[in-house]
Amino acid sequence: MKRITLFLLVGLLSFSFNNAQAQTENKIELAPVVGYQFGGKVKYYEGEFRMDNAMNYGVYLNVLASQNHRVELSYSLMKTEAHFRPYGSYLGDYRNWDGDVNIHYVLIGSHSEMPVSEKLTLFGGISLGATILGVQDASVSDVWRFGLGVSGGLKIALSDRIGIRMQGRLLMPMYFAGVGFYAGVGTGGASSGLSMNAGVVAFQGDFQGGLYFGF
Repeated sequence: MKRITLFLLVGLLSFSFNNAQAQTENKIELAPVVGYQFGGKVKYYEGEFRMDNAMNYGVYLNVLASQNHRVELSYSLMKTEAHFRPYGSYLGDYRNWDGDVNIHYVLIGSHSEMPVSEKLTLFGGISLGATILGVQDASVSDVWRFGLGVSGGLKIALSDRIGIRMQGRLLMPMYFAGVGFYAGVGTGGASSGLSMNAGVVAFQGDFQGGLYFGF
């Protein structure tokens, strides 16, 4: 009796796992999402540049590349306010600056999926691309940096074509050789430029959720 029960249990689990896999094969997924992003801050030689937390919006498009592995293109936008505060020794050269900024992430990468049941799938992955800091001030130029994203989350299938996607990401705009961006307002007016220093990059992160649509 125990052997029969064990056989049935293994068979049921195998059926559920295979059924979950079958639902994800040969699919393209499109997922519009909304979330909350942490702005982060960067310490430069001249002062500190900080971005407020705010809502963000995005969209994900992925294609099944192999069993339980997807190639994904993503875009997200956060509209927020940033602040530059010079250190004491630079108060004569720069004053406090506050302005609206748009932070864009355009990333491409891959993630792996682990079906837990017919309805629930866990996933995690990594992506690379561009981070764009768009300062809403004509006197300050936009800043482009390489971007890195590490994500993990879950998907809940509501049907064969529609489901819920929830995830968290660690986002990191990267710069090299200690070259960073600063924006300030000095005695000659608004300015922006490069600062040679050993400051760390601005770590950011977000939590997002929305529907996905399979095709």
